[in-house]
Amino acid sequence: MGNSSSQISSTAQATTTINSLQHLSESDRQYNDVLLSHISRDLPHHIFERKLTPSSGRFSFCYKIRHQESGAVCVLKCVLLEVDSKLRLEKQEKELRNLLEIQKECSHLASYQAWALGSSSFSITNQNNRILKPIYLVRPHLYSTLSSRIVTRPFLSSGEKMFIAHQIIEAIAQLHAKDCFHGHLTCDNIAMTSWYHVVLVDILPEEGGRPTYLAQDDLSDYIYYFQERGKSHVKEDTAPSLSRDKAVSNTSKGDGTSGEKRCYIAPERFVKKEKGNPSTSDQKLTAAMDIFSLGCILMELLLNGGSAMDLGDLMEYKQHGDDISKHSSLPQRLNKIESRDMRACCKHMLHLDPEKRLSAREYLARLTSEHNTNENTDDSSPNYAPFPKCHENVFFPLLKRVSAEVQSPDARIALASIHYSKVILETVGIHDKKGEKFFNNVIGSSALGMQEKSMKKGSSGYIPLQSDMINSTEDSSYKVWSNTIDKFNCDELLARTERLLKEIEQNSSNESQRKEKEVANRDVNISNNEIDATFQLPSVKTPSSAALIIFVQFVLGNIRHAQRPTSRLVGIQLLLRVASFTSDQVRLQRIVPTLISITNDSDASVRSIAVTVLTKVLAMVDHFPPSDANIFPKYILKRIQHLSTDSSIMVRLAFIESMALLAETSLRFLDTCHSQKLFESGDGNFSDNELILEKASNEGESITSSSKRHTPKLFRNDYDKDLRHLQEIFARWVVVVTTDFSDESSPLKQAVLNDISKLCNFFGKDGVMTCILPQILAFLNNRKDWELRSSLCKHLPAVCTIVGRSATESFVVPCVETALIDDEEMVVVNALGCLTALVRMGLLTRAVLFGRNEVIASGQRRGILDKYSSLLLHPFEDIRYSMCLLFATCSKSIRFPDNEVLIAPILRIFLRHDIDQDHLLNAESMMQALLSPSKYFESFDSIDFHVESSSSSEQIKERLQEYRNMKRTRKSIENKMEGFSYLHDHRIKSNLKGAYSIRVPNQKFAELITQPLPVWYEKVREIASIEGQPESQFCALRTMSILSQVYASKIQNLPLQPQIMLKGDSMAVGLGFEDSLISNEISSDVELKSFLLEEESRLFCGATNGEWGSISSVDPISTEMSQIASKLQSLEAPVVPPRLGSLQDLEGRVYSSHDSFLKQGTSDSQRRSEWKPKVDSLICSTSPFEHQGPVTRLSISEDESFFVSGSHDGTCKVFEMRQIHDSNGNLKSTLTLNDGDSSSFKVNDLSIIENSHSVATANSDGCLRIWRIEVAMSRQSSLVSGSAASPFSRSSRVSGSKMIRRVEAKEGGISCISHFNTNSSSILMFTSKLGVHTWDLRCEKEPFAFENCPQYGFISSLTVGKDRNWFCTGSNTGHVALWDIRFQKCVQMWQHSSRSPINRLATSFASLSKDDQPSPHVVIGSGLNELSIFNLTAGICRQCFKVVDSSFAYIDQNSLPTQYTSLPSLEVVKMHSKWSRTLSYQSRLMENITRRIPPPQPTITTFTGRVGSADLNYLCTGDSLGFVRYWDFNSASKCFTVSGLRQSQQRPMHESLDWGSGKLTLCREMPLPDAKTLSMKGVQSGPMRSENRHKDAVLDMKRTEHSKRLFTSSRDGTIKVWK
Repeated sequence: MGNSSSQISSTAQATTTINSLQHLSESDRQYNDVLLSHISRDLPHHIFERKLTPSSGRFSFCYKIRHQESGAVCVLKCVLLEVDSKLRLEKQEKELRNLLEIQKECSHLASYQAWALGSSSFSITNQNNRILKPIYLVRPHLYSTLSSRIVTRPFLSSGEKMFIAHQIIEAIAQLHAKDCFHGHLTCDNIAMTSWYHVVLVDILPEEGGRPTYLAQDDLSDYIYYFQERGKSHVKEDTAPSLSRDKAVSNTSKGDGTSGEKRCYIAPERFVKKEKGNPSTSDQKLTAAMDIFSLGCILMELLLNGGSAMDLGDLMEYKQHGDDISKHSSLPQRLNKIESRDMRACCKHMLHLDPEKRLSAREYLARLTSEHNTNENTDDSSPNYAPFPKCHENVFFPLLKRVSAEVQSPDARIALASIHYSKVILETVGIHDKKGEKFFNNVIGSSALGMQEKSMKKGSSGYIPLQSDMINSTEDSSYKVWSNTIDKFNCDELLARTERLLKEIEQNSSNESQRKEKEVANRDVNISNNEIDATFQLPSVKTPSSAALIIFVQFVLGNIRHAQRPTSRLVGIQLLLRVASFTSDQVRLQRIVPTLISITNDSDASVRSIAVTVLTKVLAMVDHFPPSDANIFPKYILKRIQHLSTDSSIMVRLAFIESMALLAETSLRFLDTCHSQKLFESGDGNFSDNELILEKASNEGESITSSSKRHTPKLFRNDYDKDLRHLQEIFARWVVVVTTDFSDESSPLKQAVLNDISKLCNFFGKDGVMTCILPQILAFLNNRKDWELRSSLCKHLPAVCTIVGRSATESFVVPCVETALIDDEEMVVVNALGCLTALVRMGLLTRAVLFGRNEVIASGQRRGILDKYSSLLLHPFEDIRYSMCLLFATCSKSIRFPDNEVLIAPILRIFLRHDIDQDHLLNAESMMQALLSPSKYFESFDSIDFHVESSSSSEQIKERLQEYRNMKRTRKSIENKMEGFSYLHDHRIKSNLKGAYSIRVPNQKFAELITQPLPVWYEKVREIASIEGQPESQFCALRTMSILSQVYASKIQNLPLQPQIMLKGDSMAVGLGFEDSLISNEISSDVELKSFLLEEESRLFCGATNGEWGSISSVDPISTEMSQIASKLQSLEAPVVPPRLGSLQDLEGRVYSSHDSFLKQGTSDSQRRSEWKPKVDSLICSTSPFEHQGPVTRLSISEDESFFVSGSHDGTCKVFEMRQIHDSNGNLKSTLTLNDGDSSSFKVNDLSIIENSHSVATANSDGCLRIWRIEVAMSRQSSLVSGSAASPFSRSSRVSGSKMIRRVEAKEGGISCISHFNTNSSSILMFTSKLGVHTWDLRCEKEPFAFENCPQYGFISSLTVGKDRNWFCTGSNTGHVALWDIRFQKCVQMWQHSSRSPINRLATSFASLSKDDQPSPHVVIGSGLNELSIFNLTAGICRQCFKVVDSSFAYIDQNSLPTQYTSLPSLEVVKMHSKWSRTLSYQSRLMENITRRIPPPQPTITTFTGRVGSADLNYLCTGDSLGFVRYWDFNSASKCFTVSGLRQSQQRPMHESLDWGSGKLTLCREMPLPDAKTLSMKGVQSGPMRSENRHKDAVLDMKRTEHSKRLFTSSRDGTIKVWK
């Protein structure tokens, strides 16, 4: 039980007959209880919720059951059959399996998924003493049945009926194509979903099921197998709805047994019991039998639930033969069908002769083709097919995909959004381009890419029947259907009615075609976020446009059950756009109730958009029935009134913004209803008594007689009462908003003001005076919100147009005057604009503008223009212009010559010169003639005036002082009220919901606390970057376990099911790829690529990118994971770094170089003071053949276990540190790092990856290569006895290497490279021809890049600041650039005074003297054998070390050339902008070309040391002549040459010069002795020791901190280690 593999099996046990049901009547309640008790014993793990229909007669029972564990809902059908043989059971089982196979190809079939035979202890004995056994059949549970939906509100429209009928016929055609027949088609056996997807149910095997033929004179079999049970004992397969006898008044009989005797059986199945008749077991069902039942179903559907015929009607129909007109009620029922084609189709399906009935496919061909039935008339307009093409083009493919795939309501809404544009185009004929673009952006590219292609539609033209034509007097629509059905013998009244209906349909069809053409030529401009409420299409009567309700119902059926708020938001947007194309009935009966129910949603954003869309949809309604006249006060306003006090400010703001439009729409509904009542009361005549009298006098009739005939009917006028009721509702909402003094009330009050004109029109003058005006004028008292005061002044003219002139001057103008002295300039501007609008509308008299003469003379009151004329000198230009505009408007209002008398004297004192009449009417001209405000005062609020002694100046001063006094008075009143402001101190209270809290490991300690990045994820990331879709790598992050491996993150505050999400292994259910990825079973690139391109991966990536269409298509758990991955992606959170090799101490413990481990033990100052290189003390050296080229760079691991050398021969050699202790002077490499053909490139630079055993190489082929050195550590200490070895001396061996990264810069050779760690990244910085680039080893991307200007030369050196916030670069032209990493720009550019290439750079944050504060310094190796240290803050040289040529060894210091005795400098270079850079580039390039290149000279090529403490600073340098020197910062006498001196060459002399700003240290090299002196000294001293110096330039130099060694490499290909 429970799956399709269940079998019907017989039992060998003896059957125990239960006779307890035998004596019970079916109408008895105990009958069902006893039967249910036995079924429950056979199915103990199911809960029986309720009994259902269809039950298919008395031999079966249907129940809605629910599984106790899984909660799955299904339908159980218990069939009582006589089990007489095993062979019969096997045949029945075979037929059930065949139905399962048919269901795979028929989308409109719901066969039984599982079946089983009842237990042996359960059997029933019928009246014939036959033992019946129960057989249990299980099928899916559906939303409703056709019989239930027909009588449920909202009732089906014509478009819905045609769509359901089309599906029913299509379902029968699919079933018959498989040579399978139903045998018992009824409205109860046709199930449907909430979006009208039709499914055939209750198909039983013919073998042992229902009989094919029934006895005509014995109806016991019919009652037992086919007649429906009483409705009083059976509940429908849907929610409670109206019963059929209440919803349908016209039943088959007037006996009150509605539906009990409805008969759908074909008449040929009733036969007489004769000996010659064949056995019923030998007869099979035919397609014609189902067609007859189909005709009855279609009639019942089109008659709104009225029955086609009952058993008595069927017998009467069969008795009269083919003459259907002789039937008592069937012709009248057929004539009630509105559609002529459907009427003819039903009539043809009910043909008594089964041979003359067509197949279901042939009926579809005729119902889906357009044809012309007006062959004998002049009107050749085509008649639309009952089944429009949009059914097959759009709706059938949509429903087929929904029924074939298990999709959530959110995914179905996404599918509806994808099909939106096509649905509108197919149904209405309009291409909504903006709507299509809007939904495509919402859905996202991933979901759109997964959309399947539209199903190919088959061409089905109209094929007329080859039959004899009936008489022309019959309805022409029957000509294409039948030649054998006798015509109706209708009377003259019916014939005239038919012709009249046909004319009406033709006229409406022609009119609809004309309107469709107009609509098709018009572009629908619908905004993405809102639709104009006044826009709507003309009512189109075509079947295609009527079918749009199917799409509406599809959206409505899924929006109620959508889980995500975003899905409901998109569904509401779909309803808003579709509402513009639907009819008013669909808007009121379908869309509006759904939107009202959504206003109770738990999400605030959904509630806010629901009330907004509800308002717009209601504004689209033009026509409505009289029953909907009170829909606003009795339904809509009551259901949304809770939004006015909603806890969310978003909802309240949306409600207030919609309130004005709601009021306007409700008033329109009330006016329309009242007008309709007036029209009906006067019988359509709006003539008054005057017209009646005039007509009576002309015709010579008496007034009394004419007035009697035209006496109007009395009716109850409730208009004023209904209007007051509406106004009271909206007045309460307005008062609630305007009297709110909370901090968040300002947006609500501004929303009221934005649509104040509509509210004023709704309330009228009396309502505005009592409700609106007193409330909004109080907004001026809110001194904290100047925007509210400004908005009030802006919208006050709309209120004044309603209240009139008197109320405006009495109440509004005094309040506006208070705004004229406001502290905020924009409030004053809008107040002046308000006065200008009032003057323009004629609402202000001259007394208000200019005052009265007698009052002015007494000095008691002046006009507004004179009182506030000082604003013409306000410093704010907008105020001056607004004041000029007010004067100009007043001048136009009173006209010449009054403006010269009243306005010119006020204005003249503020003008630089007199203006003529034309300038007096123009605000711009008046502005140009005004005095300059700065000439009179610096601040408009200051009291110090700068005026000249003249009469006009005195008048200006007087007016300015008056204006300031008014402001001062207003300010004092506000200060008195300030003490009461704290009584209304409201604070915004909000519950902050916990968001995702994600913690990623610190890069500086990642090796200590996390596992390395999985290998498979590196492959996934690499393949994703190659495919050009880098975001697709996130498709693998579908479970928490994988997420923790890739990011090593801790995620807190998970909103849904945290106990499940934290268990990564449990998430692998349904996601089998996890185990495969973790176990590296998916290792090949082909498998990983296919994994990235599969549908689930693309949808998950789309959900990660925030595409709603993808979010709605994935399961809820994947949705939560996609949200986490989306946050990680938006935050650019780094993944776990790859395994780079961990540092280890002597005891094998892993440590981080960023920790304080190295600071333990000996203090830093003691270690520095202890070590100083010894002269010519070589420990070991490599052979000249270790490298085949110059050794350019050295790099030592931070735990001093090995060092790496890079050479121009293209290889890198790895040397173990232990060899230095164990070797006899010869140093040999233990490993060679080589990538392919090393002869094709050179290694230019090396850099150890911080805190690891990995090294990065910069090569001339433009590639970066990162190698991990595998080091095996021994726990045994290898301290050499008697040596000064550090605790870091160890026994460590290099066991191998692996290249973990290869980055191609593709910009030529790479000259320099450096690496540093931050808290969240591992940055590799390198230089190329075009500038400085970076690469994050953790995120596999380029964080930032810097462009280098070619005119400044190519970059030759690079160094990063100690704080990782800045770095310096040096070029071959002597330019030094300072770059800021935080702001990613070049901060400063200098050029070295020597103009020589910058060979090497280093940085330090130090103080070179005790009096200086620590500051950033840069060490530069450039010029003629010199090394200088510059303070970057001041740009000056603080320390310089120079080597003087041996030719100046014995020359006095004062006689040395200035290049030796002067400090170098950095000259600031003006950086050109991008537009001027190209202008100077040509001149700079020509300068570089024509400049003479100096010959090679000795230079310092490398250095190392310490620059950080004022007492212990030193540097070791190597130059191009092979010398290694030690420089001390404090004393020149402590400087010496470590290596490089020839045999018998004297030691150099060192001296220092103090230049105040910096210190210069000179090294005077002694000249080499001649050959004779060397030979003489060799004879005297005996054999001479071989020289340890480098034979060529020293290219690099490194030192170890703890083992106290100095490493040098040279162009001669050797590496030397010094003590």
